[in-house]
Amino acid sequence: MTEPHPFDSATALIATGEGRFTAVTSKPYANMAGPFGGVTAATMLRAVLEDERQAGDPVSMTVNFCAAVKDGEFSVTTRLIRAGKYTQHWAVEVVQNDITCTIASVICGQRLAEFSHQSVV
Repeated sequence: MTEPHPFDSATALIATGEGRFTAVTSKPYANMAGPFGGVTAATMLRAVLEDERQAGDPVSMTVNFCAAVKDGEFSVTTRLIRAGKYTQHWAVEVVQNDITCTIASVICGQRLAEFSHQSVV
């Protein structure tokens, strides 16, 4: 069996309930104040993708970094704000020691079959 990539390990989640996950920071993706923002955002997106209610592909994501995530365990909560026939709107929150560290909104969309035209020339 092969070892998981360090990024897969850094964004790993443990489901603790509907829309609730626990994660741990990773040394390969740490800077002076905690994990790099990109790995935090990726962990939040992964939480949406691993939520059983998720449908479609991620289309956009907006992340707001409110406070530094410290080394150690933190929780990620996903909340499905609105779901329609083709889109979903999600709110995601990272909390550590009762402090909101990061919030994000994620939009997922169902891709439809597209008309395509091939020229004869």
